[in-house]
Parts: sequence; structure tokens; C-alpha cells
Amino acid sequence: MALNLAQGSPLLKSRQDQERSTNVLHTYICSLITMLGGFLRLKQGVRNESLFDTDYPTMVSLIIALITYVGSLIGSRILHVQACPNSDLAESIIYKISLLFGSLALILEVVILVPGFLLGCLVCEHCS
Repeated sequence: MALNLAQGSPLLKSRQDQERSTNVLHTYICSLITMLGGFLRLKQGVRNESLFDTDYPTMVSLIIALITYVGSLIGSRILHVQACPNSDLAESIIYKISLLFGSLALILEVVILVPGFLLGCLVCEHCS
């Protein structure tokens, strides 16, 4: 069963819209990661001690999340260029993985910047 993916096909348009929205999300995530990374640098400079000394597990988790995020973005671009027969499914999975780890990296940066943030979120969730 072959799918008709002509230029006017609604399936093709929805796929293009999905790619466009995913690219916008990646743009926002990359911008926020960069901005919060600058704030991490400022926080480290003020305290005159390494963030690895104070927040070692969180920093290691952040580095792993960032490596996975960038690696999955590179992998999705490689799949997009090669255009293998089953690349749509693989590309979709890789996009979801990259969004997951990009979001995780943002959350970890916020947790490092505001140490009580995670605890405050848990308390507020418990109270309501």
C-alpha cells in the first residue's frame, strides 16, 4: 500500500508543520540552555567554588543530558539528509528523545541555579 505524498497532500503538510514546530521548540530550548548556562557561569564566579564541588550529581546529570540532546539533534539531521525508507519513524523517535533531554537539561540548570526550586515545587504540589 503506497501513500500518495503529492505536494498538496494533507499528510505532507501536517508533517511539514510538525517539523516546523519541532524546530521552533529546539530553537527555544537551545536559547534557554545558552542563557541559563551564562547564569551558571555567573553563579560559579560569585561563590569562588566549583559547581562540581557543590552540586556534583546534578552537574554530571546535566552534562549527560546535554551530550544526549546534542547527539540526538545531530542524529536527526543525519537521518534527515540520508532519507532512508524507514527514517520517518526513527526521526520521530529521535526528535522526541531530543526534546525530552533538552527539557531535562533546562530543568537541571534551573535546579542548580535555584537549589530550593525542586523542593518548592514538590511542596506546592503536595499542598494543592
